[in-house]
Amino acid sequence: MEETREMDQDPFSMERAYATFEENMRTARRLREEIRQGQEKGAPEREILLKGAEALGRLTDNTILRRIVQKGLEARDAT
Repeated sequence: MEETREMDQDPFSMERAYATFEENMRTARRLREEIRQGQEKGAPEREILLKGAEALGRLTDNTILRRIVQKGLEARDAT
């Protein structure tokens, strides 16, 4: 039992990695649907792009991709 608790607390455990993977997949699917609905309803392109970047980041486990894209858009807008 003690060994199981140690594995649950280990940030590199297979259980934690799989749970993170599952959560990322669920979020990416939800974002994909939001993107599709946004396109149909005429959502701003910037919003769709940021959701796409977040979905791609989730699928590739890149936690900062959305922020990078957002900063790039902000920098472009500032010029």
